[in-house]
Amino acid sequence: ARFQVDNNVALYGGFVGNETTRAQRNAMANPTTLSGDLLGDDLPNFVNRSDNSNEIVSSHQSLDHRAVLSGFTVRGANNGSAALNLDANAGMLISECLITDNRAINGGAQFLVFGGQLLLVNCRFINNLGIGGTGGGVYVEVDAGSATFSNCVFDGNQAFIGGGLYAAMYG
Repeated sequence: ARFQVDNNVALYGGFVGNETTRAQRNAMANPTTLSGDLLGDDLPNFVNRSDNSNEIVSSHQSLDHRAVLSGFTVRGANNGSAALNLDANAGMLISECLITDNRAINGGAQFLVFGGQLLLVNCRFINNLGIGGTGGGVYVEVDAGSATFSNCVFDGNQAFIGGGLYAAMYG
């Protein structure tokens, strides 16, 4: 049970329902949550998570710069690779997203960038747990591409190495 991101697809959250343009949306005031909590029974401190999705948002293909994820809260992943898992040429824009309350092997978000250009703007990575030991908030590998974080916040994430962010650069 996961949301799949594809090329040339832009997903936007933060609408209340009466907007006539995308510019009128407000992701902070009108949260749109993509949840891994399949039974709706999660409790604090990762209690009742055995039924949750391993990944919530993923792509296992090359993405281009026209792929967009903006204005979402992504929460509730349990024991998978990451709540937000892009593992190919991740050439996309992720903006105004809150990645929170995830327990995954490599933290709240995992990006493997092999030739793509990943841009994260105004994102928050809050209270994620990397049980595999690296990258509580974000685990990123870059080879022949780039990953840019602009105006992002990391708070309360935990892992053995890189509580907020673990980055490996190759090539």
